[in-house]
Amino acid sequence: MCDFDSNNKSRIGAFLSLKDKCFYHESERLGIRFHINNNNLPFIYFSSFFSHMRDVCDLSILFLINEEISNGVGRKPYPKLIEEVMAEGFYSNKITVNNEVVIFDNIKVKFTLEENKELLVNKFNGMLGSQILDFQVSAFSSFEFWISKLYETHKDEFESDLINSRELKYISLIEKHQNASESDKNKILQKIIKLPGGFFSFPDKINSIFKIIDKDKYRRNINRDKEIVSFLRANRNTVHNGGVHKGKTQTLSYNSKVFKLEPDKPAYNENYNDLIALIGELVDIYSEILYSLESMTPDLYCEGQYKPRPLNLVRIASKEYASEEIEPAIKDEIILSLFIEAGINEEKSQRLLQNLKGLSSNTEQEVGLLTLLSCDLV
Repeated sequence: MCDFDSNNKSRIGAFLSLKDKCFYHESERLGIRFHINNNNLPFIYFSSFFSHMRDVCDLSILFLINEEISNGVGRKPYPKLIEEVMAEGFYSNKITVNNEVVIFDNIKVKFTLEENKELLVNKFNGMLGSQILDFQVSAFSSFEFWISKLYETHKDEFESDLINSRELKYISLIEKHQNASESDKNKILQKIIKLPGGFFSFPDKINSIFKIIDKDKYRRNINRDKEIVSFLRANRNTVHNGGVHKGKTQTLSYNSKVFKLEPDKPAYNENYNDLIALIGELVDIYSEILYSLESMTPDLYCEGQYKPRPLNLVRIASKEYASEEIEPAIKDEIILSLFIEAGINEEKSQRLLQNLKGLSSNTEQEVGLLTLLSCDLV
């Protein structure tokens, strides 16, 4: 029995816990859509920030699990894998550059194969660092995307206020410039140039949202959450500079740990699990924003993905079950065949039929499609 690496086991656990946090908030915020997602049907799914973040975690989980399994068997399948890659012509000593074939000598191919071995043995920490950077980028970008969608629901109100505020700043600076001494005019001019005009940055968007939430319902510290978002945004932006921070020093204390970004240096994390937990705060912040905004219904913060034909088959089945036109003796068989044709496996189709019977017994009307698909089929 192999001994797995404790550090990687703890990282896998940290990512799984973050996924569980997303699952919890999905159950709290998505309502009937959460139950539909849980049924894992092949033709309907509701994506949200929470499902997006779970998908982001999956890449790192797969990377770490595969690393531990591969290392646990001593990389034994590696030589055979490479032999097949070369024997089947997927890799050779030829490449194409500007539509011309370039042929390497065998020494180059041998070097490449040795480099792969080095990658598997001695370069794991570097690869893990790159994987964590990718995770940070994807996680924050997901947060940014879904916050921006919330912003769009109040865009006109937000941007009107921001533009009015900027116009007042322009007017004030222009008046100061007109009355300033020659030595001060250039300083004021630089301030005018730096004003953002009609562009609305992510900080503008999230700050606008924080202004309209119900402060009595928001159970977290808004100023503290702004600091967390600001730090993680700067951390994400290091990807534009090869992982190096450009800008002023930024420091954040979280759970008795200090995170720091220093000018012209790559971000350093003593323990990746602490960073994963910090990024998990974005999930809590987002959920709390949803809870604290008025008139927030799930259709404003999740997106349905549908396959029309199978969805229509289920709709027809529900409608036909409520009608009196099908003979009772064959009704179950027909409805079941429609479910199976929609791509639902036989076990789930049987359960869906039983739920349809139960729901139909309580109403004389056709059972709603989403209500039916939200019944427990697992």
